[in-house]
Amino acid sequence: MSQPTPEEAARALREVSDRRAQGLRGTVHPRWVWVLAGAFLAGYLAAMDLLPEDARGWVSWAFAAVMLVYALGVRSRFASTLMGQSARANLGSVPVRPRVFYLIGLLVCTGLLMLVLHLLQVPHMMIVYGVVVGVYLSLLGPRTQAWILAAKARD
Repeated sequence: MSQPTPEEAARALREVSDRRAQGLRGTVHPRWVWVLAGAFLAGYLAAMDLLPEDARGWVSWAFAAVMLVYALGVRSRFASTLMGQSARANLGSVPVRPRVFYLIGLLVCTGLLMLVLHLLQVPHMMIVYGVVVGVYLSLLGPRTQAWILAAKARD
């Protein structure tokens, strides 16, 4: 067996890296799913702020039903294919540290945003919060998911 030349070794390493990146791209939800999730969450929070008290219960049940259908749907091959996700990541093997850092950062930012909105006495605070969270999901959701999945690939 002959030794590969440096060029062949570099090409082989590039191919492995490209395949790994391709696999990671296949596990990230497409942008339209994130935009739809952000719009849905913003609409839900706006409804919770604007609707009368007796209607909020029905809206919450509808929200829970949609989340349940989504959570079960992404577990099936058929629904994942419909959403444009060609592969599914095994999140059980993703290291805990990046997920914990992300969740702690998200909770701190959420708490600070709610505190600032409360201190400024912003009317319809839930609508403002829903729009901010919806924009976050739409713009940064795919990057965040890719970052967490890339942590798995590094380990």
